[in-house]
Amino acid sequence: MTAQLTAPVKLCPHCSAQAQTVDKKCPHCGKKYKKGSTALKILLGLAVLMIVVIGGCTALLGAGINEAVEQLNEEQAASAISQETFDAIQIGATRADVDAAVAPAVPQDTQEFAQEGVLDAADVNQSCIYFNRQGGEFGDIFQFCFDNDVLTTKNSY
Repeated sequence: MTAQLTAPVKLCPHCSAQAQTVDKKCPHCGKKYKKGSTALKILLGLAVLMIVVIGGCTALLGAGINEAVEQLNEEQAASAISQETFDAIQIGATRADVDAAVAPAVPQDTQEFAQEGVLDAADVNQSCIYFNRQGGEFGDIFQFCFDNDVLTTKNSY
């Protein structure tokens, strides 16, 4: 007994033609009977989209960081004085003399000290002002401390 093999009937997904064949391509349109996987195309599209989104976020974050660094550098430059200016200011100088010597720089920070029991701001008689070191590292500062508006100490950190 011999079994007779017959070719299966295939429906082309591209041209909708039916053909009884063992070929992998449609005899009418020449395209493959199996379509490419839609899921694979979707995954590939999502991967490309993720790469674009991550790249865009990275670019925005980098631009924001650069802007913040530039702004910080400008602020530090506005309150920076040179080592020569610091050395030229002598202990005993008045607050007005120090302000004139460091101009146009403005203090980066100011501290006012009150003695225990003093409630009136007019009674505060000790203060310190801080300037950045011109050309120094981040955090390099000069400190000038006053007692009754007379320079009593100066330090560099």
